[in-house]
Amino acid sequence: MEEGESTVINNLIENIITDLRDGNLGGLTEIDLLDYCEIDAMGGVTIRDWRTLDFGNDNVFDVSLTLHSVREDEEANFIDITTFEEDEYHRNYLTIDEICYTVSFDYKNRGGVGLEMAVPLAQKEKFKDYLLGGLIAQISVNADSALNAGESWNPDDYACNNAVRAFLYYQKNDAILFPVTHPEYPNSIYGSGLESVAGPTILKGEISWDGKANMIYDDLGTGNLANSFEEIVKNSTQTWKVFFEEIQSSANSGEIIVGVKKEPDHGHVVVFMPESLYNGTNEAIIIGEERGVIKPIALEAGNDVKEIKPFIGEENDITRTTNQYRYYKYK
Repeated sequence: MEEGESTVINNLIENIITDLRDGNLGGLTEIDLLDYCEIDAMGGVTIRDWRTLDFGNDNVFDVSLTLHSVREDEEANFIDITTFEEDEYHRNYLTIDEICYTVSFDYKNRGGVGLEMAVPLAQKEKFKDYLLGGLIAQISVNADSALNAGESWNPDDYACNNAVRAFLYYQKNDAILFPVTHPEYPNSIYGSGLESVAGPTILKGEISWDGKANMIYDDLGTGNLANSFEEIVKNSTQTWKVFFEEIQSSANSGEIIVGVKKEPDHGHVVVFMPESLYNGTNEAIIIGEERGVIKPIALEAGNDVKEIKPFIGEENDITRTTNQYRYYKYK
């Protein structure tokens, strides 16, 4: 059912779920809501539908779907399918009158939620695996490619900056973490090769020369990249356990969170990963007097071993009062 002036194609929910799933598996980053409806309202139209759908292999879901404020403007209706938000609250649709799992995706070129779907809590895990498994799989593929880039750059030593910016580029098609052109040697490609030092893909971004972790730390800290990154600050009443749980939860949802520190010689930068991509044991640690802290899972390329593992930050790196790790979310 629709509100306002709109025409919806048949099998709306089924088509959107299929395209989300196939898009993530295929490495796409967006879908266009105008592929599923025709709108005659610049101010925006809200579209709602609900169905019981059977995708085979016991993937049967009672789905409620809402498209929020779909506009006639062709550029306003692209949905970013690389990240999502999760919630649980009461729904009443079909024969459902209970707490439901909700997953939502934001508009890419304007603020706010564009696409929202819900299923009963009993269907949550199977629905997440069916709908979002492709997203996690694509993150895994891009993480492997980023680690390979770091390995190609410097197999025996640190290549964290190269791996982190490669991951952001692969995942979001954004080269912002690559260094600017060398001010004195404009033909230099140092730090700009994607697959290796010499390319073949050469990218220029917005990090001050020479693009290493210390420069990333400085440019993020001074606000030079504020249009693309916002700092995540642990408040004075928050425990490290809760703070790291929130970072891990964001990474599990496809959000890109980086952690970066500065050192006299060279610093370090990581990007956090969904915890499902790590198969080892993530043992609790002690930070100060706080026990039971679980460090988030990160893509680490700071030494000869480049892999996905628990965040390598040591207690004195994490808690020191100057040049400690700082955390930023990609917008």
